[in-house]
Amino acid sequence: MQVQLLNPVATDRLGQLPPLVYCPGSDGTGNSIAPQLPGLTAAGFDVRCLYIPPSDRSDWNELTRQVVALLPLLIFSTFTRQVTLVAESYGGCLGLRVAVAAPELIQRLVLVNPATSFSRALSGLPAIIASTNLLSLFPEPLYQVAQAVLVPLLVDKDNVGPTGVKAIQSMMVMQPTPDFQLYEPAVTASWRLRMLRKGNVPDADLMRIRAPTLIVASAADRLLPSLEESARLVGKIPDARRVVLPNSGHTALLESGISLAEIMGRTGFLPEWMSSREGSAAMAHKQAMAIPW
Repeated sequence: MQVQLLNPVATDRLGQLPPLVYCPGSDGTGNSIAPQLPGLTAAGFDVRCLYIPPSDRSDWNELTRQVVALLPLLIFSTFTRQVTLVAESYGGCLGLRVAVAAPELIQRLVLVNPATSFSRALSGLPAIIASTNLLSLFPEPLYQVAQAVLVPLLVDKDNVGPTGVKAIQSMMVMQPTPDFQLYEPAVTASWRLRMLRKGNVPDADLMRIRAPTLIVASAADRLLPSLEESARLVGKIPDARRVVLPNSGHTALLESGISLAEIMGRTGFLPEWMSSREGSAAMAHKQAMAIPW
């Protein structure tokens, strides 16, 4: 199975709305965007999620090539010529590469805690795991223990509640393949961690990005130095700005009270004809998440 674009929201206006493509974190599932779908669809986007199957072993160049090949097919089915690209964590490394490789296809780029700082942030045990094949050797029970250790680094349970924590755990656990002795999620996680060691994008490429770029950074990210990295990227990408989420962790899009549509609206990252719908988008998101005003 190859990388593909999935449509997570059924709509009778398929092909009539501007496309927004979500590049997921290292889980490759796109589940993290789920809480944001009501707000984004209310704002008028046709949301598509990039799905990277656990069996995929593409390097950054091949992964970029596959995504760039998918986008014209999506654009052809809509009335627009470009897409809005939202890229989170691991997906941020990919989103930047796509914006460099195919600037004519990207209208706006939104990065959420991009993992471009991963290689500089490593120390201790994470460095050993990422630089070796150790994680791929974990049997299922040990990998599940590793999840319990990682979840507090990814999210503040008080911000997401039990549903959000469960979503993160489901993103970390993929269905094991009976034909393999090794546990597939562990093998996949090992591969993608090793990719992240080379996830940074050269400064010269960052300076070539033409799309207006919004960088959403969590001040309480315990996994990566997202504040420092977002400031660095703003200084390199020509048309970039930053929004800081003061109390959010690494997986901010899963958190209660975080509306990506509202953030994009107040920073001018919705298409002009959609900007007037910003208020209704934020309201729809909050109602869907049962968050009081």
